[in-house]
Amino acid sequence: MPTFFLIGILSILGIILVGTIVRVVQSTYNKKSPIITYKAQIVNVRENSRFVRNGHNFSLLNWECRITFEFQSNRKRKMILVPLRELENMTKGNLGILTLQGTRFVSFERQKDTAPEAM
Repeated sequence: MPTFFLIGILSILGIILVGTIVRVVQSTYNKKSPIITYKAQIVNVRENSRFVRNGHNFSLLNWECRITFEFQSNRKRKMILVPLRELENMTKGNLGILTLQGTRFVSFERQKDTAPEAM
């Protein structure tokens, strides 16, 4: 029994360590990358939230937004994690200038004449 307990603890610690290393490597890559702008259109907005139940109440654990952009130059698509503070100005169909540094979202400046039509 103690061997299984030790293996379980080491596995959990290993997963945490690998996750931390991946985040540090990605952050270093992004900081070294040049800031590049693209003309892009928003083709999908996906919000995910996770809740935890504490007795009778629910608490928000995590909220993230992933937006799929289609680049106008080559029609390729890329899904990018976007901070919630940026989400209010972004809707499906918006065309604008997307700025990235590596894989990190920097900004999206929506063109004024590209607001999606009301349904």
